[in-house]
Amino acid sequence: MDIGFVIPSYDRAAFPDASIMELPGLFKDAAEATQVLSQLVGAGVLRGFSDFYVIGAYAGDPENIHARPPVISLADLRGKRFRVNNEIEAEILEKLGANSLTLPINQTTQAISSGQVDGAVASPVPLIEFGIGRVAPYHYFLHTSFIPQALLMNRERFDSLPSDVQAIIRKYSGAWLLDNFIRINAGANEQIVRQLESDPKRTVTFPSPADQQTADAIFKSIVDDYAAKNPHNAELVGAARAAVAKLRADSVVHQ
Repeated sequence: MDIGFVIPSYDRAAFPDASIMELPGLFKDAAEATQVLSQLVGAGVLRGFSDFYVIGAYAGDPENIHARPPVISLADLRGKRFRVNNEIEAEILEKLGANSLTLPINQTTQAISSGQVDGAVASPVPLIEFGIGRVAPYHYFLHTSFIPQALLMNRERFDSLPSDVQAIIRKYSGAWLLDNFIRINAGANEQIVRQLESDPKRTVTFPSPADQQTADAIFKSIVDDYAAKNPHNAELVGAARAAVAKLRADSVVHQ
């Protein structure tokens, strides 16, 4: 295979550092997470990516909580079980008082229908694409993890291409791809949220200030625990926070 779309969370052995993007509370939105991921990959901070020519590395919208039974607050999560994508999402739910089950996203709708789980953690686009929204009418927009994604090319194959072909790939990689992904992804997710809010059969809830404060404290504890596991994790958290701080400072300057 020459080119592949990869979700690094699914292969921890190959991409052991991609978990930094899944930590809750580090990034304000998908645009910021995408820019940080791209910078960390480009700087060689995250292991596993140097084996490839990276056409693009980006993050979708944050995972939110979607349920079949009513969920309109943190208290409603207690005792319920939700489909998750990775062990960090499982830890988030556990500390919020819920249970979790790791499942492929294409099995989630059936799992909710059968009662195996009460709902799922997912961002708006896969909520619709995989039919989860058909069986989960309660949408609690507590931002949890961002899921890293990448479009990778076999480096030997890329290096073997004629220089003019390499130039075309480079032109539509990196900044060009990220700018367009951020724009298209934001539009798609905003449209889905508006559709959910306008549907009288659905209940869309955003966390109250008190719930958000509670969640933020839990999120900070998860990040702190991750950083405390070993010096390498601490370096990853430091690099991510430094990249976020620079992006936000640059944004203020350009306003």
